[in-house]
Amino acid sequence: MSRTISIVAVALSALVGSACEKSAEEEKAEAERAQREADQIAADESEKVQGTIEGTRGDLNDEIKEVRGEAEGEIARAHEEASNEVNEAIEEGADRVQAARDEAAKEAREAAEAFNEARTELRQSVEKQLGQIEQRAEALKKKAAGAEAGARSRVESGVARVREKTSDVRKDIKSFEAETAQSISQFRKKLDQSIAELKRSLDQIDDDI
Repeated sequence: MSRTISIVAVALSALVGSACEKSAEEEKAEAERAQREADQIAADESEKVQGTIEGTRGDLNDEIKEVRGEAEGEIARAHEEASNEVNEAIEEGADRVQAARDEAAKEAREAAEAFNEARTELRQSVEKQLGQIEQRAEALKKKAAGAEAGARSRVESGVARVREKTSDVRKDIKSFEAETAQSISQFRKKLDQSIAELKRSLDQIDDDI
């Protein structure tokens, strides 16, 4: 009986040892499987993170390109607007310059027309007075025809000087016709003085008769 018990005990011990040994191997296999699963999860998560990073980088590049394109468009529009403003300013300046030139030319034409008109009026007025002086000189010469020889000689000499003076005045008028810058008022004053001298000369001749 005791021997039987011993044999059973030995058998049980072997079974228990075998069971314990098999449990350790299973635990090792389980640990290795868990490690593999953890490594796979880590790899999957790493791949996901890498994909997220690449996606974010692509989105960022797209945004950079978009912003750059918008900036380049704004710069191009700014350049175009500035160019248009410069061209408008140049055109406006050219229009103003041309308008000023046209106005200056108009004023110059009006001044020239006024000068010519005044010069013509002055010439006609002086010619009329010279004609009257010559008529009076001729009348005085006829009046002195019956005077004594001395008086007649003085009258003829005086009339000759008057005619010479009227010829000089006509030369002055002709010279003035070629002038464009000389003052009308100054020339009129000179002619008035010459006409006054001629009239005084005729008065002196008349007094000698």
